[in-house]
Amino acid sequence: MGTIKDVERQMICKVLDMHNGNRVRASLALGISVRTLRNKLKLYREEGFLESDRFVDATETGEGEIDDCEIAAEA
Repeated sequence: MGTIKDVERQMICKVLDMHNGNRVRASLALGISVRTLRNKLKLYREEGFLESDRFVDATETGEGEIDDCEIAAEA
């Protein structure tokens, strides 16, 4: 068993996998904001716990913008 931070990181990654990387749906399932989820993923990458291209959306790659409101409306 790991620390609370380890368990949190594992749960976040598991929920993101369950939602095919969809941050809006994952954040709703986790009960946190999309911004909090994005910040946690950034921290995990910086700490080396997450591959740099895992759970990256188009806004981070410069390929375009994702309309979170549209995705949330579908959920």
